[in-house]
Parts: sequence; structure tokens; C-alpha cells
Amino acid sequence: MEIELPFDGCLIAKTKPASDLVAYIVADYLTNEEPRRARRRNTRAHAQLVATIQAFILEVVLIRQEEGHDGCIFITANNRMSRYLPKTITLEADKVYKELGRLGWLTVKLGTKYSTEFNAALGNLKATTLAASDKLMAAVEHYRIDRRDTRTDFTNSEVIRLSDTEKNRLGDAVRTKAGTKTTYPVEYDDTPATIAARKTMNAINGLLETANVAIVGTRSVNGNRRKLIRQYGCGDLSFTKQGRMFGGFWINMSKRDRQQFIRLDGEEIAEVDFGQMYPRLLYNHFGQQPPDGDMYWCIDGCETEDMRDALKVFVNAMLFTDKFMVGAPKGTEVLLAVHDKEWWRSAIVEAHPLLAECYGEGLGHDLQWQESQIMTAVTLRLLESGMAALPVHDAMLCPKPKGNLVKTIMEEEYHKFTGFHGSVKIANPPTPRQFIADTSTEVLPLVTLGPASQGDREGIRSSSPRFTVK
Repeated sequence: MEIELPFDGCLIAKTKPASDLVAYIVADYLTNEEPRRARRRNTRAHAQLVATIQAFILEVVLIRQEEGHDGCIFITANNRMSRYLPKTITLEADKVYKELGRLGWLTVKLGTKYSTEFNAALGNLKATTLAASDKLMAAVEHYRIDRRDTRTDFTNSEVIRLSDTEKNRLGDAVRTKAGTKTTYPVEYDDTPATIAARKTMNAINGLLETANVAIVGTRSVNGNRRKLIRQYGCGDLSFTKQGRMFGGFWINMSKRDRQQFIRLDGEEIAEVDFGQMYPRLLYNHFGQQPPDGDMYWCIDGCETEDMRDALKVFVNAMLFTDKFMVGAPKGTEVLLAVHDKEWWRSAIVEAHPLLAECYGEGLGHDLQWQESQIMTAVTLRLLESGMAALPVHDAMLCPKPKGNLVKTIMEEEYHKFTGFHGSVKIANPPTPRQFIADTSTEVLPLVTLGPASQGDREGIRSSSPRFTVK
């Protein structure tokens, strides 16, 4: 199965060999284009062309190296600009990748299907896939280029994203096959809040890029996919709704797989998370300290762990809905086997009367923003201290020996933001499972080159003969 990733457009050459490869391909491009071009590009247009070629070439090379022959990127044909498109995508980007395909540097499959994820909402444009050709990989082998020869310029793509639902835009509840609301990106003008949030995310991504993160025991996870974005929602231009971080390879992994395959600073991981985050933030929102004990176990009728987990789903649904729930939330079947949803709703409100004041108001989106603010501060603080740490919504992955330290820092940041004390615990790791197959030890863990080692590599390779196109 092909591994298809959206074109990110952030990679640039870091070392002389990578710069030489890009320069060689740009020269080949210009030589073949010149007889067909009416006039020469000005300095700015030429720099944009070089940046676009560089981004295409380096991105397809790395995905080919890390995912094998099945790795490719997809890009949508575009006749309008958006802050959500990489800055290296210009109105003539399609001409650039088509020409690189004609010259044999890229394998291009023109759009035959709609793009996926966020870009789909830019107009359901057909996606074209780009892959490194054998000719390009021969050049890469000659220059001996890998991820260490590139770096990421995070300013080339948007890391602060705002979305809204089709329901809010059109007045109709459009749903996907999975039953979730369709969302679309909202263009916005920058404010001091978005500028500050973008600066923080670029700092986090820069630190993540050089953090000591490794994948052991599997080749099915690419540990170099670390770039995070903050996703705000509800079309709220104040950027105070939602705001969680997404994009890192670890986000969608199961807890078991994280424990099994991720190593931080060479250590097994601990998962430190906030307990009952939303109901606690709800109490704090109204200026109150939550009652002692677990916020779900105290609800009348809760007798088992499964019921407790289902009550968590039910409470969160009550917080996030902007109208009174018609049906029962998915995942609460164990509760409905005992009582109907009205009984459970009454039991929840009896245990937590504040829910009666905000039920149907959609306050959960605001509480999630508060959670994201706390977690962003925790993430930046840990990474700036030199620790490898990976955020997962309301939890933090960290080296196991640093679990108690991270717990303390999370408690401190919660108190700074709310003025109240939160509940933080170190989760018990799931039972390890046996490896069945694929026992490789790593997938290109990111290596940071110091000036001396980088110079040594450049000195060795810069003296190699010029690559000749055949």
C-alpha cells in the first residue's frame, strides 16, 4: 500500500551536498526551459522557483528513503492562494512538478482522486502524487544525502489552523460516512494571539526536530514525523476554542505501541496525564475547587471501570454539545444496559450541579482551549530544559526516570493557568506484547550534526566528481 503524505514544503538544504544536488537539478530545469521561455525571471521569481524545486526534491527523497518505493507526497492543483498551502506552492507550482517529471527527476501521477484531510476543504481538488524517480535516487546516492543534510523551515507552512463545520457555514448538517461533521479551513487575519501561538509552535517544532526520539522494534513507524500544528475550531476568530496539537507520529499510536516502540533520551517512556481534565476545568471556570476524589466514581450507579469510562464519555458529551443531546453518546452502551440516558443525565447533574448550568452551551470547546494552553506551556518548558517529551492532548510522554519531575511541572503549569490544583498521575504502562515479526532496531532516528562533524562530512563529499545525467 502506498504511503501518501500531504506536501509540507518545509524542507531546505542544510549541507553543501544537499545544496549541490538542488543546484544541479535547478540548472537542468533552467537549461531545458530556456528555449521555451519568452523572458527571464526576475530575482524574486527565480528565488521562488529554486525554493519550490528544493522543497519538491528534498521531500520526495526523504519519504522514499524512510518509506521505501511506496512513499510519495500528494499535492492539489491550485488556482488560488491560501494561508494553509505551503509558501512553496505558487500559481505555477503545477508547471514546476510537471517539468521535473518530464525531465525524469520526479514520478508524477496527475490527479485522479480527491485530496484528503485538510486540503480537501480547499475545494475538493484532485490530488496529484509525486515520488522520487530512480534517476533522482541515483543522484542522491552519489551525493550521499539523507535527513541529516536537510533542516525544516517551519515558516513555510501554517501551524496555526482554524476550522469550522459545514453546519455553521451552510446551515445544513453535512456528515461523512463515519458520522462526523465535515469541517473546512477558515482564512483569518493575524492578531497578537495568533502571532504568539505561531512563535510558540515554531519553537516547539524546532526543539522536537533535534530531540532524542527513537523508534525500536518496528519499521512501521516513522519517528521523523514530528511536526505539530495547533488546530482551533468553531470558526472562532478569538482563537479560544479547542487548540489541541496534532500531527506527530505518536498521536494516533495506541498506548501499548507507544510503550513498546518509543524511546526518549534512550529510555522507556512514562505517560503522565491529567485526570478528569474537563470536569475539573469546569469547576475552576466557575471559580471553584473540585471535590476530592475521582470525578466519575462519585456519580451514583458507577460500579465498574467500564462504567466509569463510559461516564467520562457521557460527561464530555454533555460539555461539548451545543444543544440538548437527542441520542446517547457512542461508547455508553454499558450504562444503557442498566438505566436509560435520562437517568444517567440526572445522576451526573446530581453529582456535579455545575453541569446543569452549562449543559447544551458547548463550553467543552473553551475548556479544551484551556487544556491546550496548559499542555503547550508544559511541552515548551520540557523541551527547552533539554528533555525529549511528546504531548498527547492532556498527557505527556517522557523518559520513565523523569516521570515524577514531569508530574510536578504539569501540576505547576495547571496552577499557573487556573489558580487551582489539578490532578496528575503517572499512568500504569500496559502489558507488553511479544514481537511477532520485524525486529529491526530503529527507523532513521534524527541525528543532529555539530559544526565539526558537519564540516567533516562536507569535506569528504564536496570533493566527489560531478554527477552526470544519463
